Amino acid sequence: MIGFEETEVTPDLRAWMQDYRPGGVILFSRNLVNPEQIAQLTNDLQTLAGDIPLLMAIDQEGGRVSRLPSDFTIFPPAATVAQSGSTELAYQAAAVTAKELRGVGINMNIVRPRWRRRERGPTKLQCQRQYRRTGLHRKSRPNELLKSRLTVFR
Repeated sequence: MIGFEETEVTPDLRAWMQDYRPGGVILFSRNLVNPEQIAQLTNDLQTLAGDIPLLMAIDQEGGRVSRLPSDFTIFPPAATVAQSGSTELAYQAAAVTAKELRGVGINMNIVRPRWRRRERGPTKLQCQRQYRRTGLHRKSRPNELLKSRLTVFR
């Protein structure tokens, strides 16, 4: 998986992709302007891929970890959603994110569904990026919460 600096496919990027044939691309804020531009960029990249589609990834967790421009729905951090106690709300937030990403050609959302305790403990940002610290994970059926944060693209 590769990342790059531009907002469009440049001749250098095109040549590099044709030579090395990466399996995926990760997009960051620096690559994204608006929905139309993102759709054009992902289409251009997929055209370069040939017969095997690229994984088009982004890290769009919500809250402080939001790569998309303001034209998209930006949800609060996972811990804030979890404070509602509703796995349905978490699922709906993930479903809206999936629909918007899919609409512009992004087929993989890299999110952090759960934090694991380390000896020194989590930072404030780590706590905001997961559900575990709120107790919502104990209220849900096994894997329900994980499914709510995994963005499925069909």
